[in-house]
Amino acid sequence: PAGAAGSTDLDAIVREALALARPEAQRTGEGEVRLVTELRAPPPVRANTSALREMLVSLMLYAHEQLAAGGELRLSTEPLASGGARCTLAYQTTGGAPPQAEAWFEPFMGAEAPASIALVAASAREPMTHWGGALDARSLPDGADFILTFAPVATEAPRPEPMIMTTPLTHRTVLVVDDDPDNATMLAEVLAAEGHETDMATTGKEALAKWREREFDVALVDLLMPDLSGTQIAAELLKVRPGARIALVTGWELDAEQRKAAPVHAIFRKPVDLTRLLAFLGPVAQEPAPAP
Repeated sequence: PAGAAGSTDLDAIVREALALARPEAQRTGEGEVRLVTELRAPPPVRANTSALREMLVSLMLYAHEQLAAGGELRLSTEPLASGGARCTLAYQTTGGAPPQAEAWFEPFMGAEAPASIALVAASAREPMTHWGGALDARSLPDGADFILTFAPVATEAPRPEPMIMTTPLTHRTVLVVDDDPDNATMLAEVLAAEGHETDMATTGKEALAKWREREFDVALVDLLMPDLSGTQIAAELLKVRPGARIALVTGWELDAEQRKAAPVHAIFRKPVDLTRLLAFLGPVAQEPAPAP
């Protein structure tokens, strides 16, 4: 679904999508993939934040599937003279016949597209059109690129809004436990950008030590850890602080019996759905803005 469109920070959504797609992408292929980002601070665009983030993650994962033998993935954003913006996701693989990317979105040629990209095309082009933008694909010598063109945010005369006083909600302190420092850092940075305080641990022993030193509200624990399993770490954390909220993060699908046995409040499959994760953490307090 397209979702209600609003003012969206394109560069921020690209960074979040990268953080969410990276753990799953690292599990595919053995070749070296070079990531290049060129984010040129375009103005806010008209889109639905959650739907756009999910769309970009899907496109990134498709591109990574094509780079199993290695290659380059390039992400760029740029402002347009119209006041809108463009986001380009391009991949070039080391070998292989170039795809007929231009045909992927044509009504009578879509059947010739690979099944995985046909699904992405079907689910992504409609919301882009709904938001007043466009999604196109173009063949490259050894790959393809996806071009997302966004409409500018409509400008309206500001209307005075009364100041609404609300009871502040405490932000969350979150411990991210993952043996891959890059994955831990990316998830921690995404949560920090949403207003939460974060810290990281790369072993079960380190996680328990930090958990005892500081009053964390939430722990996000990777299932596969080098010293203790994620479920063992979760059980130990709950012994120290029974009222805390613990979630497992995993790249694998758990069966019903495994889910029932896990001593946690939630299980998130990689790439993590940020909307679900933020709902699990709960709202963050914000200072009420004064009336203009």
